Amino acid sequence: GFTPYQCYSFFMKILTSVLLFHIICMTGLKSFAQTQPHKVRIGAYFGLNLDVYKVNDAGGWLDNSALGFVSGGMEVDFEYTDRYSIGGGLYFKPYAEGVEFKNMLSSSFSNSMSTLQFPVYLRARTYFQNKDAVAYILGGAALAINQSFDSYSFETGTYTNASGENIGYSAAVNTHLKRVFPLIFMGGGLDTRIFNQERHPYSKDLRIALSVRRYFGFTDVMKLDIDYILNNSGAAFFAQENYKGGYWMFSIFLIYAFER
Repeated sequence: GFTPYQCYSFFMKILTSVLLFHIICMTGLKSFAQTQPHKVRIGAYFGLNLDVYKVNDAGGWLDNSALGFVSGGMEVDFEYTDRYSIGGGLYFKPYAEGVEFKNMLSSSFSNSMSTLQFPVYLRARTYFQNKDAVAYILGGAALAINQSFDSYSFETGTYTNASGENIGYSAAVNTHLKRVFPLIFMGGGLDTRIFNQERHPYSKDLRIALSVRRYFGFTDVMKLDIDYILNNSGAAFFAQENYKGGYWMFSIFLIYAFER
């Protein structure tokens, strides 16, 4: 696993690499930058996150369904050409824990681990329709701070399916694995102006964007230990859900751009 210092070191190496790339690009494109105005984009966003986790189940009844919550944050994006930029931000990301069994009529999930994440990235974009519409891809790294490191939760329940089968379970949620942890991510999206530039000249730099990102983790950051019994038979099964911090993020951005 990663110690807090290793996570910090990993994040700083990524940040240093991004900044060095930015400096090289700024130096190599100095003459271009003197003749072309570049923009700073400030964006606020919210979206749906679907957590990625692994299930190990001795009984084969546990379902690996998508779990997630709505969350949000903000980012600042700095152009060094009209097609490339560097950026970073702050993002509130809750991780969901859930217990769902196959063919059952209900399920249970809740927010078990709250994190603050600090992403940095490089973005490349291409333009359509006289820059009214933009498509982009990006890649970067994030440092996540576990705000639920000192918490512990336990739950019990019973599920029944249409055939009358029932499952009783208990689940212990462990968020005490990593106080900080690194992530890497990649993604893309589309953005466009909200208002017509000719009709609303003062709002020409207000934009809306749709984005998808995939985050990847390296070490376990949350774990569920689940014991369950089928039809009160007395035969107990053990299952475990392991989270490395990875997830899909589907979000909507509201962006304002100004020249620097």
